[in-house]
Amino acid sequence: MTELKDTEIPRTGSLADIHLPKILAEVQVAESISNKLVEKLRTADSKYAENLEKSRKERASEWDSFVHDMTTKCIRIDNLYKGKQEEVRKLYLKAEEPFLRTSP
Repeated sequence: MTELKDTEIPRTGSLADIHLPKILAEVQVAESISNKLVEKLRTADSKYAENLEKSRKERASEWDSFVHDMTTKCIRIDNLYKGKQEEVRKLYLKAEEPFLRTSP
């Protein structure tokens, strides 16, 4: 017990004095690196969220444009169909006129 008290405790203290500052420095470096990584992750997450929102707005704008274009085309086709329908009706009315005049 005396030998442990006289030799090993001072030896353990001196080894702790030598190695603990190195370990502390390495832990501080590791903490610094992990803090930088966490900050990069936060920055990347915010950039990702911004890009995601930008992409959503672009897709919404493209969709609105598509719907507007399709609506315009449908209206144009409907109007063209109604015009052609009226032309056919007038054509048949003209074709019926000779038969209507000759009827008793």
